[in-house]
Amino acid sequence: MKKYFFLLSLAVLFGASKCQEDAGNTFDLGETIMLKVGEMSKCNCKTIAVQFTGVTEDSRCPKNTNCVWAGEVKTKMDINGQMYEMKLGGDSKEPASVEVDNFNVQLMEVSPYPEGGKKIDPADYVVKVVVMEK
Repeated sequence: MKKYFFLLSLAVLFGASKCQEDAGNTFDLGETIMLKVGEMSKCNCKTIAVQFTGVTEDSRCPKNTNCVWAGEVKTKMDINGQMYEMKLGGDSKEPASVEVDNFNVQLMEVSPYPEGGKKIDPADYVVKVVVMEK
């Protein structure tokens, strides 16, 4: 009997942690989403999903250094199964945005920001994204 109680307890704990995990992978329209490389989040409206697949280029001027050009960072995003490149910096001071179906997906920030003499591990990148209805 103790054995069955133990197995039932494990099943309940696993189920509860799975629900919490799933809840963390959803968002509401207009809410800021933080995504690590490879992470996906689905809208509670059930019509759009966003996945951050990685950074393809990061030429931003490192902190505490002087640069001729501010640089830019380019990301790859999978939005509803289609790949998009979104970049921040360069000539624009505005967030990068993509229109997909009835939505506007904005890339607000990419972190960490480069520091002189330090290499960023590609797996350490995190993006801040906001999805809104058009």
